[in-house]
Amino acid sequence: MYCSGGGAGGSIWITCEDIVGRGTIEANGGNGGGPAGAAGGGGAGGRISVQCTNIAKFNITMHAYGGVSNSETGGAGTAYLDSKFNNGTLAYQKMTIDNNGHAYPRSSNYAEGNLRSLLNGEYGDISYAGGVTWLFHEALQYRFKELDVRGNAHVAILSDTDNEVIDVRVDFLWGDRSGVLHAGKNQTFGLTEVDTYLPVNLASYRCVLMWSKFLQ
Repeated sequence: MYCSGGGAGGSIWITCEDIVGRGTIEANGGNGGGPAGAAGGGGAGGRISVQCTNIAKFNITMHAYGGVSNSETGGAGTAYLDSKFNNGTLAYQKMTIDNNGHAYPRSSNYAEGNLRSLLNGEYGDISYAGGVTWLFHEALQYRFKELDVRGNAHVAILSDTDNEVIDVRVDFLWGDRSGVLHAGKNQTFGLTEVDTYLPVNLASYRCVLMWSKFLQ
């Protein structure tokens, strides 16, 4: 008999002129119940998006951690913050994916231990890939001014890896060297400003192009 898994963290979307004060915005996944061997998995972290015209006084901590369990931890959610100039162009943009140092996700074959290869870079069926944060939108180009991957989070871009070519550009890549960024088949990753010692672990599969410009 297996126990129930934790619920997902849900979503929070805030658009405003100003946010003043201190506090925390959380969309954490629920914990899975039960003993080892019969436990339900942790729930995935939710999605937080704050779009604020003036972030000069923004002093809010945002958390979207996956839930823990005795079988598999839920994947991290996302915490997104941006502000724009009067003409609509981005003044600041940062996405943080942090799983609070929880256990790494397991391989699709649970007996093989921690995740080492994410479906060999082919994402036609991701139903057996638990604990991973998937990013998706309909456009084939992704642009991040700042991307921060930490706390043992695993991150991948969801696409039709057989028929689509995805282009991902990141101006500043941050992390604590515990997170993993997966570059799937037919996905190009361009990292504009990164330290010589990469702040994340990169898992690159077939038909992948990666380039970077290191900070001096």
